[in-house]
Amino acid sequence: MRKWLIELRKGYSQTQIAEAVGITQQMYSAIELGERRPSVEVAKKIAAVLGFKWTRFFEDECEDYERRDEDAQAEEGQAFEPNADAGNN
Repeated sequence: MRKWLIELRKGYSQTQIAEAVGITQQMYSAIELGERRPSVEVAKKIAAVLGFKWTRFFEDECEDYERRDEDAQAEEGQAFEPNADAGNN
């Protein structure tokens, strides 16, 4: 969920924003909920209507990717830790 996007809507309805951008309310809702990623064109239009940098949509994805990458590296590190009981077999 993109809580920051909901906060930036500032009392306007999803329908109002969607109409200003030229997309359906359903599409806008899916973007707000994080179920859909907007195209660059749509991201730029939403950003222009709400007054923020359009790249914000993709910063979230970069942070999520980095977090997943860090988690995967941590799991790999745990998988290769020596087992204290390994020499007792």
